[in-house]
Amino acid sequence: MHSYRKLTETLRAQGLAMDAAEAQGLVSGLVCVPDGEPRALLQDAFAQYGLGREEEAAVVGALLELYRDTAGVLAAGMSEFDLLLPDADEADVADLTDALAGWCRGFLYGLIEAGVPDLEHLGGDAGEIVRDFLDISEAVADDQGVEQEQLKALAELQEYIRVGVQLVYEELRGAAAAPSGPLH
Repeated sequence: MHSYRKLTETLRAQGLAMDAAEAQGLVSGLVCVPDGEPRALLQDAFAQYGLGREEEAAVVGALLELYRDTAGVLAAGMSEFDLLLPDADEADVADLTDALAGWCRGFLYGLIEAGVPDLEHLGGDAGEIVRDFLDISEAVADDQGVEQEQLKALAELQEYIRVGVQLVYEELRGAAAAPSGPLH
């Protein structure tokens, strides 16, 4: 299983501000769209960061393993898919909120990189979930609430994201398998 801390350290060592949550979101978005070879998708997704050859190889190598694991888990069904987030015992509400928002930003970027042309007009349940993820990607911690209540709300949001990703995966993969099923 992948470690939030270890993957975040790997990404930061290569000069990226991205954490493991955002990276897993990106990879999950790429997995949901059934086009493209994983290594090429990851290389394309990181081309804009201007990484050197060694840095890109390290990032793509780490994320290729995550891609394959994520693809396997999503193909098997909902019960095993978990989000890579900071440990709730070590992170505060602001860190967890930022991680969930980053996860969603990564997921949306992954969908775009994989070829979904217009996220805001994506149809069906996938479209509704993606629009929710657009809202979540802009979330900031509320410093006015009771921490226990906020943690409970974040746990519910995490579960929604987890289940939502599975539904987006199934809908986009199902649409691609259908003879006339568009992705938007």
